[in-house]
Amino acid sequence: MLRIIKILFKITGSFLLLCFAGLVGYFLYCMASVRSISLENTDTYSQVLANATQIYDRNGNLLADLSGEMREYVPLSDIPPALQLATVASEDRRFFQHSGIDLRAILRAFYYDLKHRRIVEGGSTITQQLARNLYLSQKRVLSRKMQEMAIAIRLERLYSKEEILEMYLNKVYYGNGAYGVGMASKIYFGKPVSELTLGECAMLAAIPRRPNDYNPYRNPKLALKMRNTVLDKMVELGFITREEAEKAKNESLRLAYKQAPQTTRFKAPYFVFWILDQLADKYGEDFVYKSGLKIYTTLDLRIQNIAEEAVKKGLEKGKAFNAHQAALVALDYRTGYIVAMVGGKDFSESQFNRAVQAVLQPGSAFKIFVYTAAIDNGFKPTDRVVDTPVSYKTANGYWRPKNSDGKYRGSVTLKYALAQSINVAAVKLADKIGIKTVIDYAQRMGITTPLQPYLSTAIGASGVRVLDMASAVGVIANNGVRCLPQGILKIETTNGAILEFNKPVSYPVISEETAKTMQMMLREVVLRGTGRRASVVPGAAGKTGTSDDFRSAWFVGYTPQLACAVWVGNDDYSPMSRVFGGTIPCEIWADFMKRACPLWSGNESIQSESGEMVRVRICDETGMLATPFCPSTHIQEFPKGSVPTEKCNIHTGKLVEVTICTESGKIATQYCPSVKKVKVPLDDMPTETCDIHTGPLNAVQDDKPQNETVEKPLGNQ
Repeated sequence: MLRIIKILFKITGSFLLLCFAGLVGYFLYCMASVRSISLENTDTYSQVLANATQIYDRNGNLLADLSGEMREYVPLSDIPPALQLATVASEDRRFFQHSGIDLRAILRAFYYDLKHRRIVEGGSTITQQLARNLYLSQKRVLSRKMQEMAIAIRLERLYSKEEILEMYLNKVYYGNGAYGVGMASKIYFGKPVSELTLGECAMLAAIPRRPNDYNPYRNPKLALKMRNTVLDKMVELGFITREEAEKAKNESLRLAYKQAPQTTRFKAPYFVFWILDQLADKYGEDFVYKSGLKIYTTLDLRIQNIAEEAVKKGLEKGKAFNAHQAALVALDYRTGYIVAMVGGKDFSESQFNRAVQAVLQPGSAFKIFVYTAAIDNGFKPTDRVVDTPVSYKTANGYWRPKNSDGKYRGSVTLKYALAQSINVAAVKLADKIGIKTVIDYAQRMGITTPLQPYLSTAIGASGVRVLDMASAVGVIANNGVRCLPQGILKIETTNGAILEFNKPVSYPVISEETAKTMQMMLREVVLRGTGRRASVVPGAAGKTGTSDDFRSAWFVGYTPQLACAVWVGNDDYSPMSRVFGGTIPCEIWADFMKRACPLWSGNESIQSESGEMVRVRICDETGMLATPFCPSTHIQEFPKGSVPTEKCNIHTGKLVEVTICTESGKIATQYCPSVKKVKVPLDDMPTETCDIHTGPLNAVQDDKPQNETVEKPLGNQ
């Protein structure tokens, strides 16, 4: 046994030694290959970014072109020493001591990566980051890391520490479309970088680590927290005194609310930056902004314009009621594709996206989940609940839920209680089925925020996002099937290669019977309940919501074409003047849906219109307009006026996966020796079980049964 252990140790040692020799060899190769490196072929001093990425809506309309001046070069002499030292404290505390790489930082990063079992810290010096930004991709792989280290050592030999720091500060990405401290200073603080205060320098220095998360426009509280962290690091390193740090921490956040020059031309800017944030997290900012990508999104610019107009019109009326902000998300619930997103009143005033970033109390709109959970667990719309005063013991005393009008109605049906938005009835119902059950249904249907396991959550005490509410109500409209919300159809590289191609992702979360019952009950809300102002929209169904003291108001609903959620309120959470979900939010929703739904055919595949030719997606099997369920499709051009109008009448429903016996063509039994999995429309699913292989005696003996999987598309792009 001891001999075996010694042999294993020798083999392991030899293997590690071989790996080490290989790494050293590759590193020496990298060092040799970068001897002639220079900055002559980089865009370090350029103000114009080549190969700019472009973003389009689903019909080929340009939403954003990321070209234009995104950087303003500033010499180191004009950059405050406080910003230089704050950057060193935040990014590379031994910058002035090392020769391009910091072995101590690398070992520390290696330890944390092992501890978390994933890459959480890179250990890169400022020089390494400059090398990566100048010459390499953002992918975290070993080969790139070795190249990065070799280039960093070369740069340290060619340039002084001051020159490297100057290049880094003018090259690094600061979020919001800004490259370099010059542009970042103007975008965030509205002044030249030379005029920044110590607190502002610390805040800027923190951003490059996570530009999307630490952006003060989008996450001001987190940005302030990181500013203070950088100030503490500066004290620790002796760059500033504790008194100076505390004074800087007390500086109030005064933002300029300015945009990068090229972003003023963006259409649907809240949506565009939402897309860019996702891609930057996935691929890195440099790659996304400068690789010449063509990003085709799910947004429909025609419908987006209607959404922006409806929000603007609603908030004009809302001024008289102290309602100054709103958000709207509309999506096709059959695919999950987002077709409109409004994140606030005016992007130029505030870039905080209330549609996806804000966590807001939904009020009675949350009752959608209470009643869905109840119906799915055996309750009927005609069942009754007693609307009378009730109290519940809590850790802080007793909680007594009240109805918004202060009245009690006695015994009422669930259908009536939902339509009239009776709080006490919803709380009692949630108590019967269990608030944890309600929360489970909310999360299943699409709510991604943490929900508190208290009965007050049943009437909207826990925060949710506007996008989540639009997606969740779509589950009911889609007969119980949830489609994950998506904003990107496909991404092409400069050479035409497909980087991403996103199909609808769907799965059932509640029974179809429950969904149809909820459709009837939510329709009742619009016809005879609190959402009557939405009744002007054909086929409208939904739910109103109003939080305590009128701090948030909602309307969440759907039509046969789209699902949509609208929120109205104030950023400082100040109360509005008696703005209910059934007033301004419902009016915005109705104004939007009445004009948008006729434009949305349900055929999400129409791509673009060029001259007299129109391009549409066709089902390969029928030659008709494709539906989201056609397994094989193609794009075809037709002369304007002769475009097919009939949708495919074969692939009209959900695709299901079944296992088929290859010999009988019927549903396989456990004894079938050769099977394949196929996806077919629900209506065409085989109903007969294989009558050949019915038991062990009838099974064909085959040592290697062939299991074949046939994957067909779930939807179209």
